[in-house]
This record gives sequence, C-alpha cells and structure tokens, in this order.
Amino acid sequence: MQLRKQVGFERDDLAALIGLTPSELGYLERGESHTRTEVLERIAVALDVDAADLLTFPWGNEDDDDGGEVPVRQYARELLRLVPDSKRAALVKLMRDFVERHTPVLNLLSRKRAR
Repeated sequence: MQLRKQVGFERDDLAALIGLTPSELGYLERGESHTRTEVLERIAVALDVDAADLLTFPWGNEDDDDGGEVPVRQYARELLRLVPDSKRAALVKLMRDFVERHTPVLNLLSRKRAR
C-alpha cells in the first residue's frame, strides 16, 4: 500500500489496471491473501518497480517509527548487519540457498518485466 501511494495510485485505479477488484487488492496489500506470480508481475509493471520490491518482511514493532514492513533487499541487509561476524557466513549461505531455490520464479518475473 505504501508503495502504491508513493507512486500516486488510488486503490481503485490500480485494481482496475491490473484486473483485480479493489477488495482483492486490499487483501493483498494487508497480507491477508496470497496471489499468483502473474498478478505480482502486473502490479510491478503498473508501479514501474521490480517485483522483488513488492516483497516485504515484518520488521520491528509496528508501533515503532522503523516498524512495520520493509522491502526484501533492505531486510537482507539489516539481517547481515545485525548478525554477529561468527554467524554471518552461515546466514549468507542460507540466503544464497533460498535465492537458488526461488530463482525460476524470479527469472520468470524478470523476463516478463523485460518485455
């Protein structure tokens, strides 16, 4: 929702553009629903962002200024910064394994975006 507002879209307008109802888009924005990669790609194209920028993780306490959700790239950087040096290599390996397992989906999204 925050990214949609930053770009200047009202929920109704973005929903119509990507082929969802405003209610369906609202469920996605609040994390109350899952979606297919095709819908994620349509949202990314409409907002002119990478699909990875739509993926967020919970971070901190929502009541804090820095709480709520953050983009996946920022989340990874913060995790690496917070993890002690002795555990950083293991975390990097875990992140790489995750990316390798999900590369087919990420590649699909990148190819569709390039069209």
